[in-house]
Amino acid sequence: YGPREKFVAWHQDVTYWGLEPPDAVTAWYAIDDSDTGNGCMQVIPGSHQRGIQEHGTSEQEGNLLSINQEVPVTEAEAETAFDLVLKAGEMSIHHGQIIHGSLPNHSTRRRCGLTIRYIPPSVRQAEDNSLKRPWKPILLRGEDRHQNFTTVPNPF
Repeated sequence: YGPREKFVAWHQDVTYWGLEPPDAVTAWYAIDDSDTGNGCMQVIPGSHQRGIQEHGTSEQEGNLLSINQEVPVTEAEAETAFDLVLKAGEMSIHHGQIIHGSLPNHSTRRRCGLTIRYIPPSVRQAEDNSLKRPWKPILLRGEDRHQNFTTVPNPF
């Protein structure tokens, strides 16, 4: 990539959230169309089955991840990457341990999305997350018998 191009390096979500056990899924809701021209998300199929991979620091300038983390991916693995092309209003859901990232946006179009993360109530905050502040989840349904988090009121 060029020196000023922004991208999201290959990574696994749960590695920097501090959750134990690392059980989570992410829903990405496309506010704008997301395609290969504007750097849609890519996933490496089946990579979630390998468990948590060692992450290092990205050597490429422009990584948008909060702590500049990156999981090493071979060229052969990168060639298997699947583009998650979405129209505005569509959504993808991915496992917290799947290796994913996105290339730079080479178009003149915005690529905006809303990220929603889901964890079961049995998960707890075992260590600081990358933002160094506690998560404040919303209980979507049911009862939280574990009380591992301070929840915020459901807005709906």
